[in-house]
Amino acid sequence: PWPGAAAAARTAARGAVGALLTGLAALGGGAAFLAVAGARRRRDRGLLALAAGLPLTAILVQGIGLLGLAGGAALGAAVLPGLAVLASPAARRGLRAALPGGPVAAFGWAGCIAVAVAACAPEVAWDGVVYHLRVPSIYLLNHRIVPIPEIFPSYFPFTGETLMLLARHLGGDAAAKLLHAGCWAAGGLAVAALARDRVGAGAAPWAFALHLTLPLGMVVASRAYVEHFLVLPLLAALLVLLPAPRARSALLLAGWLAGAAAGTKYLGGALVILLLVWIVRRGLPARAAVWFAA
Repeated sequence: PWPGAAAAARTAARGAVGALLTGLAALGGGAAFLAVAGARRRRDRGLLALAAGLPLTAILVQGIGLLGLAGGAALGAAVLPGLAVLASPAARRGLRAALPGGPVAAFGWAGCIAVAVAACAPEVAWDGVVYHLRVPSIYLLNHRIVPIPEIFPSYFPFTGETLMLLARHLGGDAAAKLLHAGCWAAGGLAVAALARDRVGAGAAPWAFALHLTLPLGMVVASRAYVEHFLVLPLLAALLVLLPAPRARSALLLAGWLAGAAAGTKYLGGALVILLLVWIVRRGLPARAAVWFAA
């Protein structure tokens, strides 16, 4: 049954908090990752920190789940890396700098509001109910990652379902859906950054608005799906690779981001191979492909 207005507001508020905490955990962990990887001063570092931190958070949650500690305080502690954001003004400034403004970009922000409202509604899509939300809920009930025979990917959870496990623990189904929607919105920032770098600053708001008002993208973003957990790191990898970098730190970062996509869906593995072929065809040294693949 659909909830009343008061219950819906409570669900949305709890979901927003859960999604925000999960995103904060990813942002903080990603900021530390960029510092260790030597990419601290990269442009768009806030966006790259978020994209790089999502798989880090997923690996942490997987470890907690495999230890049989999912569902308790240990799982909630997975958000603690997000405290690093409070000590990292550079990451906050980098994320704020990526936010487009102006009347054109306002259409994109309006699309974000519409998708956020839709994401707070009860899930009705078959794939979301039977797989993407059901698997994390079974893990939480068992306090551990357990095999579910009728769903073969559950034997080792993908990145999307693992992130939904944490978000769902913190804020229910709405948090899991809002987290996915947030990755879609961050993908809009990545598309804007790509347009800025390849076309010019004036193209960024248009790219941002176009990405966030495409009807199919909006529908997918509002569901408990995992597509945008795949798309965001791929866009971030392109953001790193398109200048044809030769620095090992940049290529390792791009490889990590592409690997995050591969850990989300099987299709991501094929896309990683295409990126590897693209690196080779760009005429970069052979060691560039090795660093990326590593």
